[in-house]
Amino acid sequence: MVEGLLKKQNLPRFTHTLLSQAWTDVMALTSLRQGEDSDAWKQHLEIAERLISVAKAAPGSSRSVPKRPMACARTSRAR
Repeated sequence: MVEGLLKKQNLPRFTHTLLSQAWTDVMALTSLRQGEDSDAWKQHLEIAERLISVAKAAPGSSRSVPKRPMACARTSRAR
């Protein structure tokens, strides 16, 4: 899924690496644990899309970046 978002994107190396490696792992674990129809999956996908959007905005450009804070899904772990 993340690789599909990255196709034909001219992103900084850091952002591309973050999304293609670490974020792909996050998405895979979310898919396995909660499913691709879960709220957590949708939130993680939205975060990936927003990271791409922010990375594509050139520094100093007048292009507006969404100011809504990123909502991260919290997971509870049994102790």
